[in-house]
Amino acid sequence: MGDSDGSEEKLTAAACAARTGLTIRALRVYERSGLLKPPRARSGWRQYGRRELTRLNTIGVLKTAGLTLAQIRAVLHRSDPPLQQILQAQIENWNRKKEDADRGQRTAEAALQKLRTNHALDIDVLCELIRGNQVSSTVGEIGAFMKRIMALPPKERAAWATRHNEEINPQSAQDFQEAVRTRIDPALETLMDAGAKPSSRKVQEVIAVYLDLMCEYRVRETAIEWLKGTLGRHVLPRLKQRPTQASDVMSSQWTSNPFLVGFFAEAERQSAQCKALDKLLLEVKDSVQAGIELHSPQAVRVVAKFHATCRRYGLGDPLIYARWAALVRPPPPDMTAGQDRRIWGFIADLMAAPHTG
Repeated sequence: MGDSDGSEEKLTAAACAARTGLTIRALRVYERSGLLKPPRARSGWRQYGRRELTRLNTIGVLKTAGLTLAQIRAVLHRSDPPLQQILQAQIENWNRKKEDADRGQRTAEAALQKLRTNHALDIDVLCELIRGNQVSSTVGEIGAFMKRIMALPPKERAAWATRHNEEINPQSAQDFQEAVRTRIDPALETLMDAGAKPSSRKVQEVIAVYLDLMCEYRVRETAIEWLKGTLGRHVLPRLKQRPTQASDVMSSQWTSNPFLVGFFAEAERQSAQCKALDKLLLEVKDSVQAGIELHSPQAVRVVAKFHATCRRYGLGDPLIYARWAALVRPPPPDMTAGQDRRIWGFIADLMAAPHTG
């Protein structure tokens, strides 16, 4: 963009919009929101150079992470994240999308091969095929739903917004988010900057505090109730995916800091409670496939082991945890989301059965 004599190419708003794919309206909104302040030429036209384009790229990455403009402004108020960090987040996001596409293609190809060799598709394969379609269409479905809401008369639309805000972000959820922002994020950020590994003792101590906060603020109970709603059903297919980078759409499930998401999720994955639960799931998977009965001694042993795990790691009510995990908790590495949901659903049934509680 620059010239050898040190001058820098500047774009007008129209040229910036044409070359970046943004709209002029979006540029104005970012400016009014305090996210961007392009200098002006003598003619009065706004000018967009390297600084402004770098900021626009950062805004785009943070929006992809699910942050609102107000949240982005709060992040950028401290200082712009290093461009290398932003680019790394973009690369990881594209890798994630590529992995999703490759996984979907492999599932479809395997299903086609089975049909060609006269083999029927089992339930897990069919569920994964359907789930892949749901994930790819989630954004469009939410957009269509919001269009219907915006078409409502003003009073009805305002009533829906009030009701939805109360459902999606009750006071307990706001208090939990504030506790994570002030107690968990700074501690993890300090440790990450110091080069601590996600599995290190100090990092795991922070994760233990995070788990305590989830129980204290009844986060799992709130999530179960919210997921019964319309928007909850739309985002449900994505919730079983463990975030790996700052741009994951479900990053707020783990931390309010988009640049901690991957570190946070990996630390949780390496925690003792996560490993214990993954081991239990693999054991129960074999039992479910063998047709375990709710009244069997083997089922009672599963209940006892899960109760003990919840007590040991402070996971709260085992029935609530199982119901929440079926909806939200990412599966072990060697298990599909469909298999994971089915096993957690079975564990929840065991917890709810009066003769095993």
